[in-house]
Amino acid sequence: MSPMINTNHRSHRTETSTNRTKQKRKASKTIKRNSNENRIASSVTAGTTCFTRCTILCLAFAGLLIFRYPSFIHENMKNYGKIVLKLDDVATTPLRPEIESLYGLDHYYMFPPANATSTGDPKGILLYLHSCQKSGLDFFTLPEHRIFAINAIQQGMIVFAPTSYNRASGCFTSEDVDWYLEKVVDGFIRNHQLHQLPRFGLGDSSGGSLLLFVHRALKLESMAVYNSPQGYVDSDINAKEVIPTVYLTMTSDGIITERTNANILKLQEMNVSAKLYTVSPRPFTESLCPARLPELPPEFCRHIFQTIEREYSNLLGTHGNVIEGDVTSEQWQHCFKKLESDYKISSTTDTFDNLISYGNEKNAASTTEAKSWLRVILEQEIQTCYGYHAMTAQFHNEILTFLLSNARMNRN
Repeated sequence: MSPMINTNHRSHRTETSTNRTKQKRKASKTIKRNSNENRIASSVTAGTTCFTRCTILCLAFAGLLIFRYPSFIHENMKNYGKIVLKLDDVATTPLRPEIESLYGLDHYYMFPPANATSTGDPKGILLYLHSCQKSGLDFFTLPEHRIFAINAIQQGMIVFAPTSYNRASGCFTSEDVDWYLEKVVDGFIRNHQLHQLPRFGLGDSSGGSLLLFVHRALKLESMAVYNSPQGYVDSDINAKEVIPTVYLTMTSDGIITERTNANILKLQEMNVSAKLYTVSPRPFTESLCPARLPELPPEFCRHIFQTIEREYSNLLGTHGNVIEGDVTSEQWQHCFKKLESDYKISSTTDTFDNLISYGNEKNAASTTEAKSWLRVILEQEIQTCYGYHAMTAQFHNEILTFLLSNARMNRN
């Protein structure tokens, strides 16, 4: 408890000798009383010191275990549900979505389990639009993406991630705006009879920008825009065709953050629910590895950081901060090649490479050198830790809550 502050200030008058005598007597009594209280407090303190020290030691040891053994936390979370992993906070291996072939390309989706909602019915549909050089599959397989996906599924949402029409760039383009994306989404809704469910949007980079142009056509009720400075077009603002929007930017993307702040202010002036989350760089450490990349053996996570410290020390700082943020740099590529060799995997034999190459005839990856799964996941995690224009699972709970809480239709 905070000590009480005596606010009753005594007025100072000219002191007489009588007053001084009274004050001395009072001071003497106070000193004696304080002395007695101190003796009592000392005895109590002596009786509790041992217990306090034991408690502090136990807490310190528990903290050490949590920091040093995230796999232990994950195992307890999975088996008992009592310990919660706080590295944004779901450890999951790559998911295996269903494939929906529409208009010449493969698109990907997953339905929630029946026990995700009280009625067994889904709460809504989360539509994810990927960034360039990606496909809809990435949302279910890449480390940061799949955390968001599995959380949405566990909260009772259907997750549908369409693949962009332009496979040469892997980006969403004007062709998607003009006709393709709306037809793909309508086809998925029709095939699964989902017309009555509310729809929410999530887009990263170019996919996030596209949401601002297609939200009406896709009948979205709220949306999340990642790593994009795009605001609503003037025609939508003038017609008040705007919806609740949450933005996420990274502090290293200064220009994007500045423009996003302007977008937020404009929406707030229109009394439209809007929010901005900013993400700072974070260390790339051995404790993060099994939390984000549980498909890798813990001993290989240790090997990754031992190798970097021994042979590529200029890539990471002392505490794991990423010094070289360009994963295409010669140093990082040499490092990845060494780790691939150590892990005894090659870019042509890893079974997951076919998925990462997106598996479509029109795919950009079919014309470029395929990457091993190890390289793909390390590149993404390093970019996220560097904190510049990358997908992140940070704030995924808050953003899902924003999307759901701003739905106009009834939810389960």
